[in-house]
Amino acid sequence: MRKAGRHSYPTPATNQPIAELASASAADVNKAVGAAKKAFKGWSNLSGDARADYMMKAAAIMRRRLPELAKWEAQDTGKPIHETEPIDIPYAIRAMEYFANQAREIQGHVIPLPNEAAFDWVTYEPFGVVAAITPWNFPLHIATRAICPAMAVGNTVVAKASTLSPITPIILGEIFEEAGLPPAWSIS
Repeated sequence: MRKAGRHSYPTPATNQPIAELASASAADVNKAVGAAKKAFKGWSNLSGDARADYMMKAAAIMRRRLPELAKWEAQDTGKPIHETEPIDIPYAIRAMEYFANQAREIQGHVIPLPNEAAFDWVTYEPFGVVAAITPWNFPLHIATRAICPAMAVGNTVVAKASTLSPITPIILGEIFEEAGLPPAWSIS
């Protein structure tokens, strides 16, 4: 485990540094969880349609930034760009769009009982703050597959990217902020 502070991250292809990023301390993690708890009430009270709109806006930003994301994903994982551009990043965008559309469909329903004197109601409620820990091999795609379903149903998320490939998950946080979500993910 890395100590908190700033660390140089090399590409596995050449072992040359490609970024210098901060590593979180326990206090930073607690601050992120606190921010996610604070953001939870507002996010969970949004309608599924409103959450989906934010997520679709983020997906559109990802699509616009696809060449940049593919370049970083290739450098971060050591994969060739001819894999990250047509596969890794489009799969991440597709996951975002899929779970955004699921947010629109999650609704409670009534279960009829005999004599119509009463009814049972099924409703879905978010848990609260969810942790998402993602691996190194498809960092952006698996981040979207972990973060987006939680967001779609109204949870807030504290994400921990792999220390072997942290760059595109960090950029995902920037994309969420650009899409209009509050920067609760930031622990500056």
